[in-house]
Amino acid sequence: MKSSIHTDHEKSRSRKLAIVVSHPIQYYSPWFRFIQENTNLNLKVFYLWNFGTTETRDEGFGQSLKWDVPLLEGYSYEFVPNRSSNPGTSSFGGLDNPLLLSAIQSFAPDAVLCYGYAWKSMVNLIRKRPRHLPIIMRGDSHDLVANSKQSFAAWIKQRFVKHLLHRCNAMLAVGVANKQFYLSKGIESKRIFLAPHCVDNSRFASARDEEQRIFVRTNLGVEKDEVVFLFVGKLQSKKRPDLLIEAMHKCECKNAVLWIVGTGELEESLKNRVASNDKIRFLGFKNQTELPEIYNAADCIVLPSQGPGETWGLVINEAMNLGCVPIVSDHVGCHLDLVRPGENGWVVRAGSVESLTEALRAACTDAARLKRYSDRSLEVINDYSYEVATRGLLQAVEFLAPR
Repeated sequence: MKSSIHTDHEKSRSRKLAIVVSHPIQYYSPWFRFIQENTNLNLKVFYLWNFGTTETRDEGFGQSLKWDVPLLEGYSYEFVPNRSSNPGTSSFGGLDNPLLLSAIQSFAPDAVLCYGYAWKSMVNLIRKRPRHLPIIMRGDSHDLVANSKQSFAAWIKQRFVKHLLHRCNAMLAVGVANKQFYLSKGIESKRIFLAPHCVDNSRFASARDEEQRIFVRTNLGVEKDEVVFLFVGKLQSKKRPDLLIEAMHKCECKNAVLWIVGTGELEESLKNRVASNDKIRFLGFKNQTELPEIYNAADCIVLPSQGPGETWGLVINEAMNLGCVPIVSDHVGCHLDLVRPGENGWVVRAGSVESLTEALRAACTDAARLKRYSDRSLEVINDYSYEVATRGLLQAVEFLAPR
């Protein structure tokens, strides 16, 4: 069944949209399919790296992986040759695609949607594209983490970022903090359009199943009245899984259980810290098709990240589709959008074990409140969907290339 988005725009002329993304990403590919199926946009995605479609080592997870959901189906795409000797997104030169602009010009789009500005190819595209080719920027930067001792090099970088952003014609803001970031760089509000960070809500929501929830919890040794806290992500310092484990120890709630899903550099040291605690379990890496049943069986999703690196936290979107109650730090980009303290979750102070412990304890001691928060989370996440993001994209395209 076609979305109302398609009906609203089916009489307008078909416009061509080029999308430039570092590599196929499990959160974005379903959105590209949605756009192709529900709008009159003729889109083509230009990828700069093939991670995720072939078995490739992910340094953050510390292992090779390939996503087990379709990433290249339902839309047109092209892999642009990358000449970097060390391809990837961890360095500025990791995406070096000198044929990108000519490939885009061959497609002759009305606009280009560019995902980010942190790599050589993106910078070259923004700086060298012809004036008649408008750029829509979609990033997720924010200024939630104050830096009182900014170095000269960091100051220069910020000036350069501001310069790049002002060369773009429109911005897609993924949330409140991201919009504030653009405004702080002097971008006019009329050029900023909301296209919230989102995941394939329907795929995750379809896994809600009470019988399956009981089955998974029973298999993992969870008692009926126990509260399952869940961490999903790379086990690295910026995500602070160590702080979560410390808070679990300090919480001293007999009905609290912690599942840790993921791998990474901290895995061995974290396991050594909890060797004698049977309430904390490491479930290892889970691929995309395995995650929904884990979310379905958990009660709270916890992301205690500290520092500027957690630009959004899309695992929160995923988990909220299964009714998980979010507990996130105030350094996590999504906290201003997805978490409503007193309604559906808790926002804790980044780096504060006391603040995190208090939230865990509150979740463990009031089952009725936890149920209310779960129901409210299901309502909140409905507004962070591909449909809402597509409306923002169409508004930006209309702004740049009116009918």
